Amino acid sequence: MKAATVTPEMPPVTPAKKSTAEADEDESPPVSKRLRTKTTLDIPHESSSCMPGLNIQWPFSQLILLGVKTEEIRTYALEHRGIAKANREVWIVETKGPTNKAVKNAIVGDFDIPPQPNAAHIVGTVTFSHSHQYKDQNTFRQARDKHCIAQGSKKYDWDGTSDCFGWQVSKVKALKTPMPIASKGMTGFGPRYYPVTFA
Repeated sequence: MKAATVTPEMPPVTPAKKSTAEADEDESPPVSKRLRTKTTLDIPHESSSCMPGLNIQWPFSQLILLGVKTEEIRTYALEHRGIAKANREVWIVETKGPTNKAVKNAIVGDFDIPPQPNAAHIVGTVTFSHSHQYKDQNTFRQARDKHCIAQGSKKYDWDGTSDCFGWQVSKVKALKTPMPIASKGMTGFGPRYYPVTFA
């Protein structure tokens, strides 16, 4: 007769103690109940930006915002004295301009633009990719659909006697509401912070 086989009794298994990090993880509230940190994606079109400002006279400022004017005319090249740099976004500081009659200096066409401002303010941002120099009046005249300067404008139409550069617009963003400014320089101002809402 065989002897009965006795299976030794195994000691109870004690669960391993969780680390502090694991314990905290288990006690974390459900994702739906956690406090969400707001990001810029939570507030569409709102931005807090710091960038230089560039003075652009009305109505040309508005034509740039509309995407009609794709070339800003200056007597100096882009990058001159750091006033504006290639591929660097700047505030569009809309200034009054010499007259409230837009068609006197600009080719406005059928576009409906806001009236001449009473004081300088920010209406959006613009980025320029590069600039080129005009060598003759004929080339300048053929590009009126780009710079939108009216033929015969005493203030803006190029007579060929001075330097003339075209700054190529690569990107534009309009503000929902113009931003008042306290001061401006002859051509604009250095980097300034403004909380704005884009259209």
